[in-house]
Amino acid sequence: MVPSGLFGWASPHVQPLTPVSEVSEPPESPSPYGDGPSGDAGVGVREGEGADDEDVEEDEVEPPPAAVSFWRLFEFADGLDWALMAAGALAAAAHGAALVVYLHYFGRSLNLLDSERIQSALHGRSDELLNQFKQHALYIIYIAAGVFVAGWIEVSCWILTGERQTAVIRSKYVQVLLNQDMSFFDTYGNNGDIVSQVLSDVLLIQSAISEKVGNYIHNMATFVGGLIVGLLNCWQIALLTLATGPLIVAAGGISNIFLHRLAENIQDAYAEAASIAEQATSYIRTLYAFTNETLAKYSYATSLQATLRYGILISLVQGIGLGFTYGLAICSCALQLWVGRHLISRGKADGGQVVVALFAVILSGLGLNQAATNFYSFEQGRIAAYRLYEMISRSTSSTNLEGTTIPQVQGNIEFRNVYFSYLSRPEIPILSGFFLSVPARKTVALVGRNGSGKSSIIPLMERFYDPTLGEVLLDGENIKNLKVEWLRSQIGLVTQEPALLSLSIRENIAYGRFATFDQIEEAAKTAHAHGFISSLEKGYETQVGRAGLALTDEQKIKISIARAVLSSPSILLLDEVTGGLDFEAEKAVQGALDVLMLGRSTIIIARRLSLIKHADYIAVMEEGHLVETNQE
Repeated sequence: MVPSGLFGWASPHVQPLTPVSEVSEPPESPSPYGDGPSGDAGVGVREGEGADDEDVEEDEVEPPPAAVSFWRLFEFADGLDWALMAAGALAAAAHGAALVVYLHYFGRSLNLLDSERIQSALHGRSDELLNQFKQHALYIIYIAAGVFVAGWIEVSCWILTGERQTAVIRSKYVQVLLNQDMSFFDTYGNNGDIVSQVLSDVLLIQSAISEKVGNYIHNMATFVGGLIVGLLNCWQIALLTLATGPLIVAAGGISNIFLHRLAENIQDAYAEAASIAEQATSYIRTLYAFTNETLAKYSYATSLQATLRYGILISLVQGIGLGFTYGLAICSCALQLWVGRHLISRGKADGGQVVVALFAVILSGLGLNQAATNFYSFEQGRIAAYRLYEMISRSTSSTNLEGTTIPQVQGNIEFRNVYFSYLSRPEIPILSGFFLSVPARKTVALVGRNGSGKSSIIPLMERFYDPTLGEVLLDGENIKNLKVEWLRSQIGLVTQEPALLSLSIRENIAYGRFATFDQIEEAAKTAHAHGFISSLEKGYETQVGRAGLALTDEQKIKISIARAVLSSPSILLLDEVTGGLDFEAEKAVQGALDVLMLGRSTIIIARRLSLIKHADYIAVMEEGHLVETNQE
């Protein structure tokens, strides 16, 4: 008879499956989400390979992640930050020591309640006892006021300096990031690191250098102060408390070790059960086609039985560990009180000193425990700082920011024996001995198959990259010698997929330039974009981009053309502008482009005849070479 699963039943004609967590390979039963059963030999080979892989993994120890030193976390602190941290550290130390100082006065108040003083108060001398109580009560009130002030100073100083330092880190990071060559973004820009470092890593650093440091100092002050107060009041009880403390910690630590292992096992079991359910639902048509629902249900139920077993073990271990730990703590307190009774009876201590020594050392241990919880934040902050500081220390772009300018641009462009490869793929040549001449105020269309290298002309002209060999000349001047900001201001770029930022249409057209509304409107009219913009409810103030109105490809290209018109460039670069448009949209965009190209040196990257039919010259590229042109 087949045992019932967690669902309460199991089909009698299906053999019970071994839980996946107990074997390294799936059973030979038919599976709705596998490729079919495997032979015994195949299973044996795979099992042997799996064992070898496990041995290799056990031998390879993963090195710890790189991290900066703790003190280097504060590398960007200025004088005010150091003053705030000093004030915060002193306030944190006072805050942490205040509790054990309160215990000291609490113990002295308990000593006023001994039998002799109570008898004296009953016989008419109560004023002296009452005055002493009032004095100790005032001391405790003063301590409370000090804790209020110290706590406020501690938290505010550390949070303020953390915000200040991380603001500097963010600023320096972005400054260095925006000064990198385009090859850097080709290599790292697509894996999310440059975004996550700004968002998540800075938060980890901020946590490590702000209130976590104050919290650590606070708890360490409690630890040290508790030991001192305990030893000063009754060193015998203090030492006894310290001797029994490791037993309590060991009991909790052993239970935590078992709980950690069981938690890993139950997580693996849940993952296996989820994998069975996920695969069954992913291949639900195959499952139904082969009428294999019963096996899938039984497999899932069997895998859940393992989680049930682990859950029972976790509850037992956690219950026994918790009970044993607290039981030892209470027995320790009982032992200390019993020893304290003998000390009091022999006149070596009084009741207040015994109680204060007991609780001061307990608070000391709690403070040490709480201080240790901050080490994880410190470690994460040090690792995050290594990544960020490595970026901040990178050299900036080699692009010439202080070059010359050409007083009167004619627009003669020449590519002379240019060789080029992307730094992220240096083994793949893009251009090999490329020559091209674009006369002033003429239009040259580059055509060729995909991968011929024609699109790489645009980033070379914009100086996003520099040629490996050869020269790119503008009016006879190597563009490496020209000021990059000025060079790019002379170039208008229109692409097939123009980038619209999450701004208004007006701000997108005027992006990077100061222009009046009349100038923006005139540019939109030239680009044949004024009509559809005016038809929108908010007109030029309509928000576009990711969070705004979704525009058609034709509308986006027209806005991009208006942006180029507004800049009034001497050179125009068109990168397959109409490649994704239908006939009507292409016709409307082509009309705007024809106006834009008048009197400008233009390079067109195109595959459609409509873009190149009005070009003055046509150049054919093949594998990074210029193979044919109608230029003389």
